[in-house]
Amino acid sequence: MPAGYIAVLNATVPMFTVLLASLAGTRASLSKWLGVAVGFLGVFTLARFGTVSMSAQVGLAFAGLLVASLSYAFTARAVQERFKGVDPLIVAAGNMIGGTLPLLPVAVYTWPAQMPSFAVLGSLVVLGVICTGLAYALHFQNIRQAGSERAVTVTFLVPLFALLWGALFLGASLAADWC
Repeated sequence: MPAGYIAVLNATVPMFTVLLASLAGTRASLSKWLGVAVGFLGVFTLARFGTVSMSAQVGLAFAGLLVASLSYAFTARAVQERFKGVDPLIVAAGNMIGGTLPLLPVAVYTWPAQMPSFAVLGSLVVLGVICTGLAYALHFQNIRQAGSERAVTVTFLVPLFALLWGALFLGASLAADWC
């Protein structure tokens, strides 16, 4: 899947969050429902008329990305409902630990024959602690203060930054056919 497709499909998180909130009994405004409809129409348009030829493999990738976005939405709703009074830093730590533990056997099994350099290990620590851990703490704070539906709208920025980083670091075109 091209990065542009992945970025656009990731931006469906707010739409799934509105749908899940509605299923939980939260009444959505007309503008939210219009946003959901337009968003899913955009995803359908991308799938139908995009630059990638549709195949079983591409269809599975689309489905997997949409399930991932649905999972993000479900998690945002669950955090809002179940961890209202919990410090967001504690929720972020639990999230990081809960995501790390199941991966430990895989890490041990695929351990490299040669240890990476200290610069590489330091970069991994910075990515894990600052770029992921701190980002999660801020995300969970946003959920706590603004609610899940507003907090996940940050994913609308993913396609913009995918385009920007692709152009800056990979030499990708800024043309309309970036997907």
